Amino acid sequence: MGKDSAPVIRAIRVIRGRLTSSVKSRAHSHMDPRVRAVIDLMNQQFHRKLSVEELAETVQLSPSRLRHLFKQETGKSLMRHLRNLRMERAKDLLETTFLSVKEVAARGGIASVSHFVRDFEKTYGHAPTTHRAMRSKAHKPQLGHRNSHNG
Repeated sequence: MGKDSAPVIRAIRVIRGRLTSSVKSRAHSHMDPRVRAVIDLMNQQFHRKLSVEELAETVQLSPSRLRHLFKQETGKSLMRHLRNLRMERAKDLLETTFLSVKEVAARGGIASVSHFVRDFEKTYGHAPTTHRAMRSKAHKPQLGHRNSHNG
């Protein structure tokens, strides 16, 4: 694929993201209320160290029952969901701030920078610093292009 395919790929990703978001919100409304409550808590408190035991206690379930119910309702493990949430938030911070990788990891609730970098690479296929460089290059204004209306 050449440079001409980049806008098409971006458009496909945007559409896929919107479809996924729409499906998630519909699925979220039909979900067990205890799983919904745990997801809401993770969304609000992702930066804290959250344990299955703590999350289970908030919805008055045993940790093993919460793990089972969460997997049944969402199709993925509770901790995988939390890790994905943290990676999404980290990606947003890398794209919208000038925080260091260490600061991004800390704000995402990840104490170990090496674990953060490893998980980020596993999730997105490249290192956080590479992601930031790619994003900043993609959003740089093009210089040297003159408007054809100028004489």
